[in-house]
Amino acid sequence: MTEKTTVIFTITNAAGLGHITRGLAVARRLQTLNIESVFFTTSVAIELIRKEGFKYFYVPTKSFFPSEVTMNLWVDFVKRQLDEVVRMYKPAGIIYEGVLPSSSMIIELQKYKNIKRIWIKRENYKAGWQSLNTLEQQFDLIVVPKEVGNSYGEVVETDKKKYCNPITLLDANEAYSRKSVRDGLGVKRDERLYYVQLGVGSNIILQNALMYVQQHLLKRRKTKVIIGESLVDIPIGVIDKSIKAISIYPSSRYFRGIDFAIAAAGYNTFHELVQFKVPTLFIPNESTVVDD
Repeated sequence: MTEKTTVIFTITNAAGLGHITRGLAVARRLQTLNIESVFFTTSVAIELIRKEGFKYFYVPTKSFFPSEVTMNLWVDFVKRQLDEVVRMYKPAGIIYEGVLPSSSMIIELQKYKNIKRIWIKRENYKAGWQSLNTLEQQFDLIVVPKEVGNSYGEVVETDKKKYCNPITLLDANEAYSRKSVRDGLGVKRDERLYYVQLGVGSNIILQNALMYVQQHLLKRRKTKVIIGESLVDIPIGVIDKSIKAISIYPSSRYFRGIDFAIAAAGYNTFHELVQFKVPTLFIPNESTVVDD
């Protein structure tokens, strides 16, 4: 029996599930290459990792610790935990899926000799964030997922930097059929099914947009509306009992049964709706820090 190669995904916390989802997407494909993935994460969405069948180690973010725990103490704690995981699994590579690797993380990764350092690095930042490119030299391999509808021009690949097609979690044949989706949600044959997913519920601007969208859709006849709720944020309030809020992951399993979507223009949601050819009105979140 051939011994499996192991990689460790280090995934930081974020407002949504983008980093976790892309990490899971890559880990699922690595399985077909007999590569085992172990997750080391500060994301509270660890249940999603467990359901996909991967091993994981969870380290809470500093905000979960007592106030007397300083940032330096927390960083030291994270380093010790990662050291133990590396010692146990002896990975061939450590894959970072995140926006900005901290200086302490870079120093930590550099000490692991003979372990490849890989960064899944989304690009197309807002102005002023091009300095992130200087951090690439701290890694052995940079993998850049492209974006649909965004011209990259003549990309120059090197041995160290590779571009790939947009990363999505599901393959097309893994989604539920149109009939099963509509039967499961109680959608009548003559009704149109609208899916609304505008991001995390704690974003006030998006809350206002969600209220407006609900008010508009309620005026439409023979319409069924479902709202996708975040699994890691506060519940979304619906303004009418005919609108159903559901927490589903991955939501793309339902996309074959949707007639129209109104969605945030986040990387994962955007590419999944495009992948399943759902007519969609995308609403950008203009309060992002890095994403353009």
